[in-house]
Amino acid sequence: MATPAPTPQELAAQAAAAHQFNVEAFTLLAIGLIVTVLRTYARIIVNGGIKGLQVDDLLAWIAAVRSCDHWYMDGYPDSDEKNRSSTQPRLASLTPWAMQRMVWRTMA
Repeated sequence: MATPAPTPQELAAQAAAAHQFNVEAFTLLAIGLIVTVLRTYARIIVNGGIKGLQVDDLLAWIAAVRSCDHWYMDGYPDSDEKNRSSTQPRLASLTPWAMQRMVWRTMA
C-alpha cells in the first residue's frame, strides 16, 4: 500500500519542528562547549599551567567532542543514518547495512 504524499501544511510543520529542534540542540551544544572551555581555562589558571590538568579534564573534552558528534549527526538534515525527523518512506528505503549502522549510532 502506497503512502500518500504529504501535504504542504504537513511539510511546513515538519520543517518548523526540525528548525526548532536544530535551534535548541545547537544552543545547548554551544552552552556546553562554553562551560567546558571556561572550566579548562580556570583549571589551567588555578593549577599553574597545562601540566596541572588531570584525567577528568581530558574526560570533559572527550565528552564535549562526543557531544558535538551526537548533536551534529542528530540535527544534520541530510543524514540518513541518524536523523530523527526522517520520514517512514525514507527509512524504508535504507539498505539493511545502513539500517544496522543507524541502530549502532543510536545505541552509542
